[in-house]
Amino acid sequence: MNLKEGTRRLALILGILGGIAGGVASYVVLSDLLEARERYTAFEKLATSQAVKQGRASWLSNSATVKALWVASSLSERDGMMKSLTAEEKNKLTAELGIEGDTPEFSISPKVNREGIKTIHWTEAFEVESLDMVDGQTLYAEPAPNQWLYLLAAILPLLGFVLPWGLVRAVGWVGAGFVASTG
Repeated sequence: MNLKEGTRRLALILGILGGIAGGVASYVVLSDLLEARERYTAFEKLATSQAVKQGRASWLSNSATVKALWVASSLSERDGMMKSLTAEEKNKLTAELGIEGDTPEFSISPKVNREGIKTIHWTEAFEVESLDMVDGQTLYAEPAPNQWLYLLAAILPLLGFVLPWGLVRAVGWVGAGFVASTG
């Protein structure tokens, strides 16, 4: 029985199995990364579209009541302002904004129905928070995927091979030291 040759073969087999496992992990990471990139790109494309720009301009050019609602510092103040409006003012406001309902809240979402966008949900800073699409899908603002994840996906198969191979070689080397000293 040759300890050195057996350790080498075991390290190679475990390294290959680790490389295969690293390849599977790489595939999972890369597929998730590509899906996240696709969602980010789709949202950004629509969030910077002409329909959204027109929607933002429409919001900013609306009546003083709308501007006051956006500037109000707390949700309770906004609700109070909405409750202080007459029925006619509420109807005018909801018609201007293209919304439905008696008491619109701060997250007023005007109907758009352009470029596949059904409704735009805004943040307090007039940034697009989410987009409801005509097909029922909702797109949310997501950060761009980290570029380092592409590198991780590329090196996972290599790590999968090197880690078990190196571990077995190190254990074999230490074991060979004990066997050589006793023999």
